[in-house]
Amino acid sequence: MPGAFVIGRGTAFTYRNKQIEPRTLGKDLGIRWAVQGAVRRNGNQVRVNVSLTDLQTGRDVWSDCFDGDRASLATLQDQITARFGAFHAQKYPLAQPL
Repeated sequence: MPGAFVIGRGTAFTYRNKQIEPRTLGKDLGIRWAVQGAVRRNGNQVRVNVSLTDLQTGRDVWSDCFDGDRASLATLQDQITARFGAFHAQKYPLAQPL
């Protein structure tokens, strides 16, 4: 996704477990969307839930669940990236940074 950038982990973690309005978060960081997720393990199985939030509206515009094996996490990561990228490119083909 040309023009996309990722907020550093340290910066993102400063907002962890804090109640903050999505619009405020977007303005503070200069971003339009936020991706968040959760990982659950059950033995060798992994489930990853991912969502994309539009910070201007506060609404989730996409979410999905991915299941895989711990031994093939790179493949699972590729699946998540591909599906997210396809959604974002289709839904927001001319997206511009704030």
